[in-house]
This record gives sequence, structure tokens and C-alpha cells, in this order.
Amino acid sequence: NFELQAAATDDAIVISLGTQHSFPLEEVFRYLNSKTVRDLLVQALLDAPMFTIRWRWNAARSLAVPRFRGGSKIAAPLQRMESENLLAAVFPEQLACLEHIVGDREIPDHPLVEQTIHDCLTEAMDIDGLEEVLRKIENGQIRCIARDLPEPSPLAAEILNARPYAFLDNAPLEERRTQAVYTRRASERSGSDGLGILDSAAIEKVQREAWPEAANADELHDALMLVGVMSPEEVQRTSNGKDVEQFVSTLVAENRATRVVFAAQHSKDREVLKCGSALPLSRGDGKSEKRSRWVGSALQNTSATRAFCIAAERLPMIQAIYPNAIVEPDLVLPDSVRGKVLERADAVRELVRGRMEVCGPISASELSEMFVLSRSEIDAALLALEAEGFILRGKFRPSATEQEWCDRRLLARIHRLTIDRLRAEIQPVSLQDFYRFLFAWQRADLEHRVEGPEGLQSVLEQLDGCELPLTAWESAVLAARVNDYDPEWLDRLCFSGRVGWGRLSSLQNPNARAFAPLRTSPIALYQRENLHDWLHLTQERFSFPQTNGPRLAGTLEDVGAKRVSLASSLPDAGLCSERRSRRNHWEMAWKVPRATRPSKNLRGYCCAAMALFFAVCSSARFLA
Repeated sequence: NFELQAAATDDAIVISLGTQHSFPLEEVFRYLNSKTVRDLLVQALLDAPMFTIRWRWNAARSLAVPRFRGGSKIAAPLQRMESENLLAAVFPEQLACLEHIVGDREIPDHPLVEQTIHDCLTEAMDIDGLEEVLRKIENGQIRCIARDLPEPSPLAAEILNARPYAFLDNAPLEERRTQAVYTRRASERSGSDGLGILDSAAIEKVQREAWPEAANADELHDALMLVGVMSPEEVQRTSNGKDVEQFVSTLVAENRATRVVFAAQHSKDREVLKCGSALPLSRGDGKSEKRSRWVGSALQNTSATRAFCIAAERLPMIQAIYPNAIVEPDLVLPDSVRGKVLERADAVRELVRGRMEVCGPISASELSEMFVLSRSEIDAALLALEAEGFILRGKFRPSATEQEWCDRRLLARIHRLTIDRLRAEIQPVSLQDFYRFLFAWQRADLEHRVEGPEGLQSVLEQLDGCELPLTAWESAVLAARVNDYDPEWLDRLCFSGRVGWGRLSSLQNPNARAFAPLRTSPIALYQRENLHDWLHLTQERFSFPQTNGPRLAGTLEDVGAKRVSLASSLPDAGLCSERRSRRNHWEMAWKVPRATRPSKNLRGYCCAAMALFFAVCSSARFLA
């Protein structure tokens, strides 16, 4: 009865709970029992529309409600009114207000009511099949597996996006809690094993902030009241290295705090725990006080002894948990505290509650070792606090190997810090930082500039395939990245065959007349080994205008076949005039770099293109 919203289909059920609700998932399979499920289902179907519909049908076909009157058919609204009148006479609790009904509604012994309930259980539902499934679950024939996941699995997508007919409450579609369920990583192949793990730094920060700090004796007393019990190391931690002995002495002198020492011995099965020895509590007389101090000192030197500092108001709780513990020194308690008696289970629950408020995620075995109590007592206390909505269970630390428990408020703070860290990791940098990075990465600032031909080669590798205006390369780009830039360095790289130049992007009109590059024409410098990749990206073939096509193609074939290698060799070979040769050079320089993937003469065309580029570079500088 604590669900906020619910929806159900033929394959799944989704229940929306509050943030304070936590319970073992394995218990869900025991909520229904095969012996009582029929009675529960009968009470549930009385509020469903199926009962009213089948009641009208049974009342009409049994002739308990007239269908004709005066030779004419009775209207459907009047028939519904007649059936409701009959239901109020036969089964008055069905139409009564639920506020006036205590317990379950008593089913009358009437044939129409029994027939209607039978139709609902057997026609609309399968009560026999449900009982059979529950019996198999109880007998172990059907194995039920519970999984606590940070995100719903892909199999739950249908119920999360269910249609309004599946809703079991009055909340509309836009107000469903399932709309806010995070399922973005559910389809990732890597899985969601680490999604529920919280940030270790966030856990440590919240633990430091949650632990109380004491600057004086009064604050130390408040810390003892909050935590319940503290070891001497924890008291020292609370005082932040200050004069803790003076604080403790002040509280002891005012009968506001004391120390509890007890001996702990585990039995062989480590489940039954005997706390303390047969020594009585200190009574305040001198002999008993000396004996108490002596026994406390002796027990403190053994490995099976624990000593806690407690506030005076917590003494009844400690006496209920450790009845044979030694109190040193004894306290003179007020009447309101002296007569207080607690049950052991309640005392253990309050002891665990105080520790959970300041410790963060912790396992039951750690609490059992800390308080020297049996695991069963710690588990019972944790379950009681979980039922109150005080703590939540899960695996929160990256190194967790067993189930952990954490205070609900502390867990919310840890989760918020974890989310803030994840968002900070993907938060974009400011525009100023981004531009500083670009200047450093592009080597445009003074601290990251390069020097010499090798530095120029590294700059060109970074700008591989980048098209810029013709006159901007040496004046604005290379000179801003290379100290004391010398144009001869670029010529050497081109002549060595390591760097090429040309236009890699496609022309707007491939059939247009070729022309010599302008000062603003886009030119790219690229690495020779990457030429094939750049040409492949343009998705074009070698194509030339029909005018001068045969002569230009023949020139290209001659250069590709290595019959002619330089521009000065073309006129001497009788292939064309010097003016025609220079024009062909420009046309090929303008067309060839943007062609890609020739079918059979790829190597020849590429070699021809590179040879022509070098020829143009040697005959006239293209950056002039």
C-alpha cells in the first residue's frame, strides 16, 4: 500500500516507489501465497470495471432486470440503473463508501454474485493458472531471480512506455514517473555494471563532512549523543588534534560522559557472542572503583577488549547491549535516565542508527566487527531501519564485494557530488581557453613556434590537405608558425617529393575553361604519401575539357610514362611550343590534383601530376 504509481500489462508490472522505500527484492516473490491469493483477488476485482460489466450481463440474462417494458425496449442507461438497484439490494457493501468499511467486504451467498465472481476469475482472469504458478514457486519448481540494476533492462522498455489503458491509478501519461527513468545506456554493449558505483572522492568528502567536530566539551557531548559510542581514536578525530583529554575530563567531572570497557569473545560458530566478564558494574565505592580501573586496564591490554566513550544519556542503551561491561568511572545519573530500560533489539537499532548518520556506506560485517555484535543482530537492526526509510541498501563503493547500507540523506549528497563530477568532466571550456589551446596546438604563439626545415615539415603535416588562398600560405600561415621562415625550405620539400600542392576540392563547373590560379585561389599543401587518400575523397575521375583534350592527354601520358619529366623537356621533344607547354602545365596543375581513383593508370597519372607540379615550381614560383 505504499506505491505511488503502478501500471501492468500481460508481461510486466511497474511500481513507482518513494525515495525512502527500500526492501529486499527477494521478498517480492513471497508477497502472494497460493492459499490466500483467491481471496485477495476477489477483494481486488470488486473495484474493477469487470465486475460491474459482468454483473449487468448476468442480471440481464437471468431476467432479474427487465429488458422490455410496454412493448418497447428499455434504454441502456435505465437498464444500468436497474442493475445498480439490484446490486444495492443483493450486495450493499459493493456500493458502500470504502471509508465506512472495516476490513474485507463480506461476499453474500447469492447466485448472481457468485456467478459474476466466477466469470471474473475464470473468464477475464485465470485464477487456476495463477495458483499453479504460485505453488511451483513455493515448491522450487520455478526459480525466481531478483536483480538490482541502476537502469531498467531493454526488456522493461514496453512497460515503461505503456499505454494509458495499463495504468492502475489516475495519473495521466505526462505525469507518469516512468517518463523520468534514465534508459540511455541500457542498449550499450559494455553493459551497466559500473553505473551504480559512486565516486570514491565524493564518498570520502561526505564522510568527512558528516563526522562531527568538537571545539569544546559541549560540542564533544553533542557528538557522543549523535554517534552513540566512540572509540578513543574517534574521539581524537572529533577534536581535530585539540586538547581532547581536557574535554573528556570536563565531561566526566560533570557526570555527562564516561568510558565503557568490555571483553568480547566469539564462539566457534561466530554467531553467539558473549560480552563482558562476570565482574559487576562499578558501584561508586572506593574498592569497586579501584577494581574497576584495574580490570579496565587489564582488559584494555588484550586484543579481545573494546573501550567506548559514551554520553551519560546513552548509558541505558549500552547496558542493554553489553550487560557485563565495566563503566569507568561510574556516573551519578538523574532519575529520568536511571529508570530507563530498553530492550536489546531496540538498543542495537538505536546504536546502529547513530553510527549510520555519520559513517556513509558501510557493510553489515563492518558494523558487526565494530560493535562486537553478532551478524544476525546487526541484520535485524538494519532491516528495521530500512523499513523506516532511514537507510538504503546497495553497492556504492568501487571496492564493494557485499551489500552495503547508507543513510538516505548522506547517499543523496554523495550521488549529487558524483553527478556534479561527471558533468564537470564533460563541461565545455570557455571561449578564451579554447582559443589559447588552438594557438598552442597550431603553433601560432611565440612559445610553440618551430624552427628550420624539419619544423616546417611538422607544420605541413598538421595542415595536410588544408586549402587556403594562394598568397596566404607564406605570408600569413607559414611565417606565423615557423621562426625565420625561408621560402627555400618549402622548395626543398617540394623537390624532394615529400610535399605536393594543388587544388583538392571540386570545381563548381568542371566543364568550365581552365585558367591560371589567382591570388585568392584555394591551394592545398599535402603529404605525398597521402595524395591517393585525398584524391579518393573527391570522388571524381580525371577529366579535361574537349578543347586541347587530346594534346593535354598526350602530354599527361608522356609525363606519366617518364618519356618527359620536366617542363623544359616538352618543347625540345617537339610535343608542343613553349607557350602551349606552359598553358598545359597550368591546366593539368588545376585539374589533376582534384581527380581520384583512375581505373588502370593511377600510378601513371599520379606520377604525372607530381612531375608537373615540380615542373611548375621550378619554372615559376606559384606563390609569386
